[in-house]
Parts: sequence; structure tokens; C-alpha cells
Amino acid sequence: MTFISIISQFLYYRTLPEHDYIKKRLMPKILEQEEKFISNNINLQNAYTNFSKGDKWIKHSNFLIEPSIVNPIVMQTIDIVISYMKKNNILPIPPYKEYFVTNSWYTRYDTGGNFDYHSHGHSQSVINGKVAHTAFSIIYILNDQNDTNSTVFTSHDRNYLSIADILELDTAELTHIKEGTVIIFPSNFHHKVKPVKIPNRIVLSYNISGVL
Repeated sequence: MTFISIISQFLYYRTLPEHDYIKKRLMPKILEQEEKFISNNINLQNAYTNFSKGDKWIKHSNFLIEPSIVNPIVMQTIDIVISYMKKNNILPIPPYKEYFVTNSWYTRYDTGGNFDYHSHGHSQSVINGKVAHTAFSIIYILNDQNDTNSTVFTSHDRNYLSIADILELDTAELTHIKEGTVIIFPSNFHHKVKPVKIPNRIVLSYNISGVL
């Protein structure tokens, strides 16, 4: 008799050497949009975002997907993660041949700013005539003067766990996660942002779909 456990969640993080360049390029553009999006705070507390659905996101966040920005944050990070999984035989290895950014946005947190548990979901879309499936989400800490990161992940696969056994991963305990860090994880991995102590925490988010 054999028991096989399939691990469905993970996170990987790294610090970008390009951070100073990225921050210098993006901060002025984000700050100049404050008046436009400051009331866009659905499900957020003491925070706002330029998140939008449909094709509007490209108009609002086109500067987040410029090659010099998206390549180090997204594409290089995906390549590193897939190579690591293959090298170490970490299953299941994503089977996708191509990856695309299907949405991108930023969120700016004031003192006490927080975002309750949520995931970036799972969906299908058609990209260049091919069916694409939601694969990963990425968050990039663009600006944060807090001593520790505020993101907490939780296991939502609770079929045989009691409430007391719910698993949480508080990234505040991972001291290397700070401004300049990119974190990648499966899009259905539930997470939240704890109340921020020092204001002006700005995080970029990307949803990534894969084509088989």
C-alpha cells in the first residue's frame, strides 16, 4: 500500500538587484495617480489600489508591464522557480509552455492599512487564440519602511484539519522579506495583509496565466 501526498501550495521569494532602478522609475508614476485612485478601496482598510478588471487594467497599469519592469519581477522569477522545481523534482511541476501577465496593479497602505484573507482565484482565458489557465500570482514590495513584512499565507485545504490545525505562514518571521523582495505563489494560495505600522507601504501585484 502506498500513500502519496501532493503538495499544492508553495511560495518562493528573492531580492531583486534591479530594485533601485525599478523604484526610481515607478514611485513618481504611482504618486501622481493618488487623486485618481484614492477612493478605490473595496475590501481594503486604510489603503487604496488602482486595480481594475477587464481591459481597463492595461490602461491603468501599462507602466507596470514595461519590459524593464516586468522581466526581472515576473518572467525571470518564473524561470528561476520552474528551474528549481525541475532540478529538485518538486511535484507537481507546472506544465505550461508560455506565461502571460493577465492583470497587474499596485496597492498603497496607510497606517493601519490591511487586507483580509483572499486569493487571486482560478480562471481560464484565451490569449493569442490559446486557452490560458491561472497559474501564479506575484507580489513585489516596492516601498516599505516597516521592520517586517505584513503578508500572511494560510492553508485553505482544511478537509481533515480542525480549526486549531489551520496552518499559517507569517512572512514577518522571514526577515529577508522586505522592500525589494518579489514573492511568487500559486494564485489560489489564500493570504492577507496585517495592519501596517509605518505608512506608504506600496506593493505591486501580478496575476500570471500559463498556456499548455
